[in-house]
Amino acid sequence: MFKVVCILFAFLVIQGGAFAQPESEHDFKEVIIGFEDRPGQAELEIIDEAKGEIDQEFEIINAVSAKIPEPAVQGMENAEGIDYVEPDYEAQTLQTIPWGIEQINADQAWDEATGTGIDVAILDTGIDYGHQDLEVVDGVNTVDGGDYMDYNGHGTHVAGTVAALDNNSGVVGVAPDANLFAGKVLDDDGSGTTSDIVAGIEWAINNDMDIINMSLGMSQYSTALEDVCDEAYYQEDILVVAAAGNDGEGWWWDPDTINYPANYDSVIAVGATDQNNDRANFSSVGDNLEIMAPGVDVLSTVPGNDYDEYDGTSMASPHIAGVAALLMDQGVYTSPAEVRDRMNDTADELGDPFYYGNGIVNTTEALDIH
Repeated sequence: MFKVVCILFAFLVIQGGAFAQPESEHDFKEVIIGFEDRPGQAELEIIDEAKGEIDQEFEIINAVSAKIPEPAVQGMENAEGIDYVEPDYEAQTLQTIPWGIEQINADQAWDEATGTGIDVAILDTGIDYGHQDLEVVDGVNTVDGGDYMDYNGHGTHVAGTVAALDNNSGVVGVAPDANLFAGKVLDDDGSGTTSDIVAGIEWAINNDMDIINMSLGMSQYSTALEDVCDEAYYQEDILVVAAAGNDGEGWWWDPDTINYPANYDSVIAVGATDQNNDRANFSSVGDNLEIMAPGVDVLSTVPGNDYDEYDGTSMASPHIAGVAALLMDQGVYTSPAEVRDRMNDTADELGDPFYYGNGIVNTTEALDIH
């Protein structure tokens, strides 16, 4: 081992006083040094002799990470007993733009608007507010008055499509800078009562939300639910968006399958399309179907810092809520009625309105980006 030290020392001296203290932090290089055998004290002293500093000693591989003066790197590479010296490369987290975001051109709008300052209430099973890709401002639990944490996954998935952060990790939402608020109106099994939903909408009204997304539905008409949706949209200037339903086509004598609350006039009913812009076979149809968005194999956030693909008009609805947030952020169309009309007027027609509404939302057309 004495031979190793001497060889290294001689090399560094020849290189011109590399043992001198570097002048700045930039004179050091972060490296991983691999040894032929398990390094002992003598091997580690090589780094000390070079005026280096060990960061980590690895337990399984015969290597350490260290900062060493740049002039000493070549000497270590050639020293006896050292197998390799390589840079301690920097890794980046990987972020995926889900196909639906690109399908509606939302990613092309982010230089113009990202949803900044727009408050979006996700009335669902709650949101995993600890998820690395979500930032939840506040929330409420109308089911049992407890926490609004999501133990089902549905609400967290919906929230991610609206506003997953643009943070080089996981996925990104339609409006990554929108403010997320969680309304836990469905229990951990994904079920809830009309009264819980009404209470959630009232909470959204009282807390001055700009947009409400409800990726939920029921076949029964409720006067109470319609009244509070009407109040939110017509009186409180809140845009209300809901999933049309997953009941597909109806019978010839009763073809309309749009669920409530989507079937109310004060609510935007959103149907689901696939990657080919075809209506998903499960997507409900009817005269009140208003607009379409991606709803098949939609990748988004799920509890536990994870991600998964879900199907449903529940996944389509938050695309529309996100585009609405972009429009409101841009500021040209600001009232719920203006934003609603703008999305409908600029949607790409796909077919019979009974099955496709006004067509699939087109973000760049809605924001007039060319």
